[in-house]
Parts: sequence; structure tokens; C-alpha cells
Amino acid sequence: MRGLQTRHWLESAVRRTLVPFAVTAISLGAIGYAFEWYAPQAHTLGEVVQQSRT
Repeated sequence: MRGLQTRHWLESAVRRTLVPFAVTAISLGAIGYAFEWYAPQAHTLGEVVQQSRT
């Protein structure tokens, strides 16, 4: 086991989840922005869907 670097578990967790978290956050932000543009008066996802049916 000599020569192996021990890393703190938090560092590994952040490195493994940073990209998926960023992709998810950016995607949800873009979807929210699109919904706001499409149905600015809507306050819920159901109202956005209802707007799309009319």
C-alpha cells in the first residue's frame, strides 16, 4: 500500500458529482426559462401544460 495517495472522501464525492450536478442545474434552468417565455402568467407546471392545450 505504499505510494498510494489517500484522499478525503469528500474530495472524491465532489469530483464525481460536479459535472452531473452542473448539467442537471443548467438543463433545469433552461427548461424553466423556456416555460417562463412560453407561459409567463403560469405559476405551476400544470398551468404551462394547460396553456399548451389552448
